Amino acid sequence: MEERNRYYSSKQFWMVATAFGFFTGLIVFVVYFLLTLLFKNTVSIGYSLVYLFPFAGMYWAVVRLRDYYGRTVIRFSQAFLCSWITAIIAAAVFAMLLYIVYSEMNPADLKYKALAIEQQLMAKSGTMTLNQVQELRQQLSTLLSPAYLAQINFVFYSGIGFIYALIIAIFVKRKDRFIEA
Repeated sequence: MEERNRYYSSKQFWMVATAFGFFTGLIVFVVYFLLTLLFKNTVSIGYSLVYLFPFAGMYWAVVRLRDYYGRTVIRFSQAFLCSWITAIIAAAVFAMLLYIVYSEMNPADLKYKALAIEQQLMAKSGTMTLNQVQELRQQLSTLLSPAYLAQINFVFYSGIGFIYALIIAIFVKRKDRFIEA
């Protein structure tokens, strides 16, 4: 970041990205568990709400940086970096909270989900051998382990955050239009 086009300090940049990232991750976590309570089945259209909250948090962080600290001026690279850092921090917070809940506070929920998925798959296939059922259980226990869920959610939200950051940076950037004498 060049000093001549930056109106905010590095401390303000990191403060905004960190604070908004933390609270966005916390909000995504709360919304995820509220939706889990509302929709007991494994797949629902309601879970799409979980993907909109990171976009809103990232957008709000960049607008806050631009309007309150940047004198309504922000470049594409600054907007992109701020929103992507916000997304990575939000993804880390969400993944940590997900891991803590599923490993320490409520490990039985993942076992219940694995059992429900196993029953659905067995009902669809009809004839499964004992070896196939054991393989399925092993795969489900791996896929629904707290560590794997935390890792996959971190990677997914960081990746989708990259795409969101590009979109946000395109529409939020503003150039300095002041004429110097």
